[in-house]
Amino acid sequence: MIAAPAVHILGRADTLADIGRLTSAAAAGRGGVLVISAGPGEGRTALLHAVAAAADDWTVLTATGFDDERDLPYASLQTLLTPLRDRIAGPTPATRDALSNVDGGNPGDPLAVGLAALSLLRTATRTRPVLCLIDDAHLLDPHSWRAVLFAARRIGTERIAIVASVPTGTEPPGLPVHRLAPLGPVDARRLLAGHAPDLAEDVAGTIAEIAAGHPGALIDLVRALTPEQRRGYAPPPETLPLDSPLRRRLAAELDSLPPRTRDLLLLAAAA
Repeated sequence: MIAAPAVHILGRADTLADIGRLTSAAAAGRGGVLVISAGPGEGRTALLHAVAAAADDWTVLTATGFDDERDLPYASLQTLLTPLRDRIAGPTPATRDALSNVDGGNPGDPLAVGLAALSLLRTATRTRPVLCLIDDAHLLDPHSWRAVLFAARRIGTERIAIVASVPTGTEPPGLPVHRLAPLGPVDARRLLAGHAPDLAEDVAGTIAEIAAGHPGALIDLVRALTPEQRRGYAPPPETLPLDSPLRRRLAAELDSLPPRTRDLLLLAAAA
């Protein structure tokens, strides 16, 4: 019997348990979907990569949403389904016609495309269960996301599991959601030790407190430490360094907001 992927990620036992229950049920013919919700740098992409790497007995399909492709109908769906189309011969004429719309970026008939996507997934399960991993699902073009949701609502008796990641606050209604929690103090220190084995214990405690369990912040902070700071001979930083990848990501998100929203956030932070 095909089991759930055996994955270990520091501090994510509860998340992996939810994914394990989903994939175990799917392997037994009770398909389902799970949305992973987290903020920037909190580890949702790393989580999906680890699950994909461990799913040896599954047909793994992946897609990532990109902001600059949101105006291209079915761009993400084509990425998701292309591996199946190379393996499955002889689709029905209706499926073939619907998939031609996907290839051409033609909105066509959304119902026909949704049925064609579901047909491909069902056919693939004859040999192995199918695991669809979709990162940044909120950035999928609307046509692709609609087709994925169409399939997700109809896989209750199929060997299909869908795991999608979105930022906190963009969770689609009506789907089960797992919110990634901050790392606890023990796991935070283990993460720091993995990136800086020579880190002094008191410095590790300070960095863990500043980062508040945020994996991206922990990594950016410890990577920016000088040798003197790692050993406690110089004061540790009080905030993320200016060139921190996480800081740049957060700044980009703030810059994309309307001016009034940015002003409101500035007032809230000052208060």
